[in-house]
Order: sequence, then C-alpha cells, then structure tokens
Amino acid sequence: MTEAKKKLDEMNLTEEERVAYIAYLKNLRNISSEQHTKMADAKVLIDKGRDGREKEAVIGFYENGIPIFTIANSLKISEDRVRQILEEEKKKKGNGRQS
Repeated sequence: MTEAKKKLDEMNLTEEERVAYIAYLKNLRNISSEQHTKMADAKVLIDKGRDGREKEAVIGFYENGIPIFTIANSLKISEDRVRQILEEEKKKKGNGRQS
C-alpha cells in the first residue's frame, strides 16, 4: 500500500470523501505551482528593470566624467561590471551606426 493511501485510510474517509480529498490536494498543488511560476516570472521582470537602471546609471555617470572606480563604489558593483556595461554600450552604439 502506498504511503498516501495508508494516510488516507487512517483518516477514515469514505471512498467518495477520499476521491474529493485527493482532488482537493491536486488542486492545491496546481495553485501552488501556478503561484510559484508567477513569482519566478515577477522576479525576472524585477531583475530586468534593476539591470536596466544599473546600466543607465553607469552610462550616465561615465558620460559625465565620473571615474570607473567611483561609479563602481557608488553603485556597489565591481569595476569589471562597470567596464562590461560600458563595453556592451560601445558595441551597441557601434552596431547602430552601421545600420
């Protein structure tokens, strides 16, 4: 006998109640899964927004003459990350001119 069936037997449910209870549990699992997916999707959108603001800030500071070290310190990111953002922007602008 499976563990779930043993547990249901211990609850002294009728067959009809057992079927309803199993359906109820399945519904709860579906709701939980759906909510987990929604939360994961929301996190992706939040991270995209945060990444966009970070890039905007790095580019804006750099264009206003702020040194990479100061940008990194101010935004609490690594100097390598600042350089990566600036390099990506440079490539993006370079590709834009070729079009």
